Parts: sequence; structure tokens; C-alpha cells
Amino acid sequence: YGTTYYPVEYEQPTCTYSNTYTLNPDGGEDIYSTEDVIISGTVNGQVTVYTAGGGKASSGDGSYADGDIVVADNINYATAGSDVLGAVAEQNVVIACWQPENNLSWSAATISLNGRWESDYDTGLSPHCSARSKSSMTFTGSTATYDGGSMGGFNTRTYNYDPTLRYLPPPDYPQIPSAFKVMYERAVAVP
Repeated sequence: YGTTYYPVEYEQPTCTYSNTYTLNPDGGEDIYSTEDVIISGTVNGQVTVYTAGGGKASSGDGSYADGDIVVADNINYATAGSDVLGAVAEQNVVIACWQPENNLSWSAATISLNGRWESDYDTGLSPHCSARSKSSMTFTGSTATYDGGSMGGFNTRTYNYDPTLRYLPPPDYPQIPSAFKVMYERAVAVP
């Protein structure tokens, strides 16, 4: 009786509100949300998308968002080497089981602060994901995660580091200092 509501990665939503952001051509942009965020398309500029979760749904069952970033389709850069996407999720970075691509290709620097980096095909997240495995997934970028992950559901998975991230990190993206200093050094004789 009634309607059962699932997180957005479980079942393709019918969006009544979506937005296309035009990025500042002179520098990077940050997009912040307390809702789960669905990302796809072509990035033309430098942008970091943050989702903290905790936002209350204005419709449905009124539940609170987890803070997931959901990959819904291919994500490409308009100009390789000058465009970059950062995706920072409070919980999970998830490839939705309803994404349409048989050969998914996506690029980003991703962080899953308190969750996993995974696809929804075989992780047991979705109680009713009936999508069959797709042919391939190609990920170009970097990822950091709190709780590991799995990108099952693809017959072939290819992971590439994006060398652009060495000199052009996403705006306000956490960074490790590029250099360290040797404070003390000594030679140890081999026995």
C-alpha cells in the first residue's frame, strides 16, 4: 500500500527540475548541494561538485539525502588538458544501474568521504536493479574512498590516470603537497 521510495541510483528518476551550469571562463567553479547529485554530459571548464547530504526531499516520502553522487551517463571534457571535473560525495560515488550506455566512458577526480566508489549492478545496493551487465566501462581520473568499492556489472573495466590532474586539479579540491623536505638522512651499513 502506498509508494516505496528508493535512492536515486536505484531507479531512474523523472526529473521535474534540472539545471545546466555555465561555468566561469576565467576560473573554476564550485557547485554545492545538500541533495544527491546526478552528473553526466560534457564539462567545458573547471568545476567541483560537492554534495553533503542531509537535504530533505520536498516530495515523495520526505526522506533525507545521503550525499551521493550518481553517474548517469558518459562524462567527457570539451577540451582535454584544460577542462576538469571534481566530484566530492559525503557518502557514495555510484554508477546508476539505469545509466543507458553499453560502453560507459567517464572522467573525473572523485572522492567518497564516508562511503564507497561503486556501480549499482552487483553490489546489492539496489533491491530491484534488473539491468544486465554492460560491455565496458572506461574511467579516466583519480579516486579516493573511505570504504573501498567495486565497479562490477561491466564485462571489461579500464582505469586510466588523468595526467592533467597533476597540473590542473579541480577547483578547491583537496590536494597533497607536491613536495616534501628531507630533514635528516643517514647511511645504514649492510650487515
